[in-house]
This record gives sequence, structure tokens and C-alpha cells, in this order.
Amino acid sequence: MLSRSTLSSVIAVLFGGILLLSASHVRAQDQTEPTPENETLAPVDQIWFGPAKANLNDSWETWNSHSVRCRIIRLDAETLDIRDENGTLKKLELNRVVAVRPQWNNEHAAEMDRNFYEGKYAEHAKMAATVLKTDMPPYQQRLLLAQVVITANAIGNRVPAGNIYVTLCKNSPPPFLFAAAPLNWVDSQTTKAMETAAEGWLAEKEEGIQLLGASWLLSGSKRNDAVDTLEKLTRSTNSAIAELATCQLWRIVPISPDSAATLLGWQTRRDSLLLPLQLGPTELIADRWRAARQPSLSAFESLRIAILHRDRYDRVRVARVAAEEVLGKEAVQQSAERLQALFPTP
Repeated sequence: MLSRSTLSSVIAVLFGGILLLSASHVRAQDQTEPTPENETLAPVDQIWFGPAKANLNDSWETWNSHSVRCRIIRLDAETLDIRDENGTLKKLELNRVVAVRPQWNNEHAAEMDRNFYEGKYAEHAKMAATVLKTDMPPYQQRLLLAQVVITANAIGNRVPAGNIYVTLCKNSPPPFLFAAAPLNWVDSQTTKAMETAAEGWLAEKEEGIQLLGASWLLSGSKRNDAVDTLEKLTRSTNSAIAELATCQLWRIVPISPDSAATLLGWQTRRDSLLLPLQLGPTELIADRWRAARQPSLSAFESLRIAILHRDRYDRVRVARVAAEEVLGKEAVQQSAERLQALFPTP
């Protein structure tokens, strides 16, 4: 197992290789040869659709989510084309996708994916630069690239994570992959290197990149520029970016013991988001309930993370500890076991 410092070095080195995946390279590959109409194909890929939204009649523990098995033909920022088991080409609703588990084009990609979901970030990082250059459909490259962003950010290598995310944004990511953005939520510490990178990102044309730049600058001397950018992004036609920008602006709202109505309003807004996009806002809400001197409500939000975002190994560990400190380890374990099947772990 690599040490944290060694893993950070690995991430920094592999970033150079990942940049070889230029936007033009991926988009060129998107022009794949169409499969003949009505050719029978094994439905080897699985897509989950949301929004996985709380059922208010039964409490948040009941979530609506369904999946389909198909053959993914194209998945990018604009299109979700699939073929069903009869080979019929169909367009599905892109903005409702919450998770994708494909049949990977090669075993190395499959192994890299397994390492990610098992929290083996050292192994995942070591494979990234090589695997991302192997032959695979562009949408699979995007899925793995998003994982690399998460891996780099999880070990504290923030600037490389941001740079890899910039590469992702230039490669036509579908909406649910914006959940990989290494935004600041609770931890607002920003290094000089982060500030320098973020200032450049504000000038980029891609709104997803502007979002990250504004997030990192929101707590520093460029706060006004960050607020202006986030307010502009709340009007984006990209709903994922608009919602994340709205939630980022919650960070500058003062919270006191009298802020319950504000926080309840945030929870309602958060519940309307696609499930992957809810993680950061939920962390922020948990932190603000603590600031409002409501530790039980804060723990409830942490428990929510531990149960509903099990694919985010790095964040679940922190959330589970926070929930156990208030609710008790046994209660958290019982809730996790009871709710394990509500949202399928990829």
C-alpha cells in the first residue's frame, strides 16, 4: 500500500498523462459507427435513473430509483443513446441519470473501477494514466476521469484534482458527473496555489470550470468575484451547474440557533437534486445544523450521507464517524443494514 505522500506524487505524475485526453480526442471518438437497426445486443450496461427523491409519505428512507439494462451507444453532455435487447435505438432522458455501471471495454478498466468502489485509491491512482489511454468508448473515459478527480481530491491533492476536473469539463460530461467536482463545502481553506488556479478558471468559457474557480475563491480576497460568478451560474441552462451554484451560495449565509427555517428550506431544495449532486450540499447542511446547535439534526444528515452515498468511500468514512458520535454506533449500523437496498451500490 502506498503512503499518502507517495500517492500524492503518483497523482501529480499521472496528471500529465491524463491531459493527453484532449477534448478533441474524446469528441472525435464520439462519432462511432452505428449498430445496424434491430441487431440483437446483450444488455450489458446498467443505468440508474432518478431523481431519487424523498417520498414524504414514508420519510426520506423511501427513495424512488429504477434502472434499465441496455447497450450504451452514446453518453455525453447532450445525449443518452442506447439500444435495448432487441437492438432498437432509443434516446433516454439524460437529466435523470444518477449512476452508470457499464461493461468495461477491457479488464484493466474494470479493475480500476473495482479499486475505486472498494476505496483502494492507491491502486486506482497507479492505473489511471495508462488505463485512460486504452481503447474504450468515450463515455467510459469520462466515467473513469471523474473517478480520478475524486481520488486526487480525497487524498488532499486539490490542485491536481481541479486540473483533472477541468479536463473532464472540456470533454462533454453528462450532468451527473458534476458530482465529482472538487468544490469547497465545509472546509473553506484555500492555499495560494489553489487561489492562483481558481482565478484562471473564472475566465474559462466552460461553466463547470467557472463553478470550481468560484467555489475555491468564495472564502478569500476574491469573494466578490466569486459571488458574482456563482449568481450568474444560478441562471445556467445546465441544471446541474445552476443547482450547485445555488447551493454554494449557502456557504456565505450566517447561521445561528434561530436559522431552522433557513436550513429546512435548504433541505427541501437539496432533496430536489439528482442524488449524486446532493452529497456536498448535505455535508454543508450537516455542518450548519451543528452551528445552529442542533447536533441530532446534524447527525441525521451525516447518517444520510453514510447510507445514500456509499460509492463515495472518502466522504462516507467522515460522515459515519460524525453520525456515530451523536446517535451511537449500534443505531447507525442498524440503519445502514435496514436501508442497504434502497439505492443500489454500483
